[in-house]
Amino acid sequence: MNATAKTPVVPSVVAAAVYVILLGGCIQSGYNAANYQSAVRSGFSQIPEALQIEELLGTADHFISGQRGRDGARTWTTVVYFEGRYVLSMQVKVRTDADFSTIVEVVSDPQFTLHEVSQVDDYGGNIGASFKGSSEKHFGRAEWQKLVASHGDWTGIGINIVRGKPIRRFDEYVQAKRDDLIVVRPAVEPDGSPAQ
Repeated sequence: MNATAKTPVVPSVVAAAVYVILLGGCIQSGYNAANYQSAVRSGFSQIPEALQIEELLGTADHFISGQRGRDGARTWTTVVYFEGRYVLSMQVKVRTDADFSTIVEVVSDPQFTLHEVSQVDDYGGNIGASFKGSSEKHFGRAEWQKLVASHGDWTGIGINIVRGKPIRRFDEYVQAKRDDLIVVRPAVEPDGSPAQ
């Protein structure tokens, strides 16, 4: 594979469609937004990596899929955008109570994926990004714990982060990704202050 190869562009319209499917599954099943927000808030105490991401890299987005997998579990996802060019996502399988208001069990270890954005473009009013496929990294809890213990030294887990070189229009891309989310904040900000 060519080192400059890019993964396909994923416009924000695709993200919006995924969001509608995820939340739509909740609504069609009789769940409501208040229960969903309660379920996400309950996850902050059970998924320590979600708050660690915020402490290490800044404000993150947290959400739970509305659809259950074959194993009856849903997918918790935390996504953070940082350094003007990176997207880190963490996913873990969870089970919720019947009314989707509380996470009752975390059923898998977290899996992390780091993407590096190479370009942001406007596709007929939809902001999307191209990613450097060659720089996509996957890692698990052990590597994450090393990263946290080192206060964010990515080289300790074999990843070189480009700093101080943001991608043009990266902030627009982040906003487009967040436009359709139900925002759920932790009860306390990473610095210990009350959540806004």
